[in-house]
Amino acid sequence: DLYDGLKPVTRRVLTAMTWLGLKPSARYMKAARVEGEVMGKLHPHGGAYGAMVTASQWWTMNHTLVDGWGNWGSPTDGPAAGRYTEAKLTEFAYSVMLQEADTWDLRDNYDGSLKEPTQLNVKVPTVLLNGGEGIGVGFATRIAPHNLRSVVKAMRALSENTPATAVRVLVPDFPTGCDVVDDEGLTEYLSTGHGSIRMRAKCEHFEAEHGKRSTRPAIAFTCLPMHVNTEQVGQQVRDALEKGRITTVADVRDETDRDGIRLVIIGKAKVDPKLMEAELYRYTSLDSKYSASNLVIDNGKPVQLSPVEIIKRWTEWRDGRLLVALKAELATRRERQEIVKG
Repeated sequence: DLYDGLKPVTRRVLTAMTWLGLKPSARYMKAARVEGEVMGKLHPHGGAYGAMVTASQWWTMNHTLVDGWGNWGSPTDGPAAGRYTEAKLTEFAYSVMLQEADTWDLRDNYDGSLKEPTQLNVKVPTVLLNGGEGIGVGFATRIAPHNLRSVVKAMRALSENTPATAVRVLVPDFPTGCDVVDDEGLTEYLSTGHGSIRMRAKCEHFEAEHGKRSTRPAIAFTCLPMHVNTEQVGQQVRDALEKGRITTVADVRDETDRDGIRLVIIGKAKVDPKLMEAELYRYTSLDSKYSASNLVIDNGKPVQLSPVEIIKRWTEWRDGRLLVALKAELATRRERQEIVKG
């Protein structure tokens, strides 16, 4: 959805967690219990645990929506089953997406026994902040994540009638922290909402110890591209060595720990580190492309929009929702005023 940036299953997960009182200050609840609430009342289309897992992953979303306790996976490993994990809402989901619940637009759930929201009254354009991807009924979408400060700068620039500034600051910002290469694909994406965005892992050169008295050139890669993990890159390096495509590498070390991702590539003696870096970017996923296509649902219709057009439409919608919320608050205060006067 263009306006709250959610798929129906994720919206239903957040709604059910709100009904269960799982705000950030509450205790964690068994994830299987939450999934049962979602499937029993709102979403009878298969498991909702996968959507919960995605909403909890920092390497997939810039602002996670589910605060998970237990093994919720990593960039290289899958999560534990829902009967072993627990969850509640994050502060971002609760304070930015789930307020003004009394003014949500509602519709009947699948069996007509309850009402569910058609959209949440989000305070920021989460469709750009967290992005998302999916496919169905002949349409596919892949929206890149963006930085909150950049989105706010773009909104301010549009309000001051300087659209060129808004376009310039809306460069995607991936949750893994990788660099984005400024090329034709990025320019096309910023103007049309469709294009290939080149992601590149950050690196630093240093001298690694080899034996007791010698050193070898080495490169440490951190902040990998989105959907790329160290095991995958290590295997790609080994395959390229076997085929003779990479000739400068002597060893690969995965030094990832609880402090962050770190993949160390040890070069051969006296090799040029710049040459080694170029070979690694060329033959591995350390330099890869994100094929973005900003296809969103706007009032029931699929449309492809540039990032600036998304912000323009979202701002108009938010103005309308604020008006609804303020009218509801005014009505509540007038009722209270009448009682006080009496």
